[in-house]
Amino acid sequence: MAGLLGKIEQYDPEVEEWPQYVERLEHFFKANGIVGEANADKRRSTFLTVVGPAPYKLLRSLLAPTRPDEKTFEQLAATLASHYSPAPSEVVQRFKFNTRTRSTGESVAAFVAELRRLAEFCNYGDKLNEMLRDRIVCGVNNEAIQRKLLAERDLTYDRAFAIAQGSELADRNMREIRKPQSNSLPIKQEPVHKIQARGQRAKSQHRRSQLRRKTLLGRPPATDVEARTTSKMIADFEDNFVDVAERKDTLRESVGNRRKQPKESRRWQEKPKWTTRIHSML
Repeated sequence: MAGLLGKIEQYDPEVEEWPQYVERLEHFFKANGIVGEANADKRRSTFLTVVGPAPYKLLRSLLAPTRPDEKTFEQLAATLASHYSPAPSEVVQRFKFNTRTRSTGESVAAFVAELRRLAEFCNYGDKLNEMLRDRIVCGVNNEAIQRKLLAERDLTYDRAFAIAQGSELADRNMREIRKPQSNSLPIKQEPVHKIQARGQRAKSQHRRSQLRRKTLLGRPPATDVEARTTSKMIADFEDNFVDVAERKDTLRESVGNRRKQPKESRRWQEKPKWTTRIHSML
């Protein structure tokens, strides 16, 4: 089909309905100038060529003993339509239309498009827009949108569709705004008892630091609690001094240093003079 505008595939009932295929084929004929009585044979031959082997075989069975090339394109399309797309029941189609509601996650535009598809064989005529308006209000499946629609005076189909679609877009934008940013760090909330315990530890450390300063400056403890705390601090200091001295001596012996220990090393083994004063006060 070189030199022709567009391309028509073989008919597949799993992909599209027969009326849609015939409509695309008619547009193909118009785009390529295959119209009018003068091109009737060309239209028929083009149709029989592109429709595919399965529909052509079915067409021969439906027309037997008449051959397909003895019919016009319109007659051939009507013959296959009676097989692929028989006219549905008007009552059933109206039932499907009036019970259709918007599914979870379905957009308003998709919902209205499906309503129009279901209304194709309902034969509503001039009342189609009224039926679509009522179905939007009753089947939109969103209480906030329904309240807005019911609050409108003289609601028309166009107005109902605009309100429903605008509300849907506003909700989507609000979710985008409220979505946490990826570069922001979450704020860690600590339990109250942990915060209080941390504060108590800080106070205790501050109290011990104050006692240590008073001791080093030679000031006597003010209370018995401070005295006992200071005594424990002195004992800890003495143990640390002895431990450091022992480790220092062990290190020097391991490297074979037999020289006399310097004066600075003996200081670690001497008992601090200020401890005697503290003990006398206790």
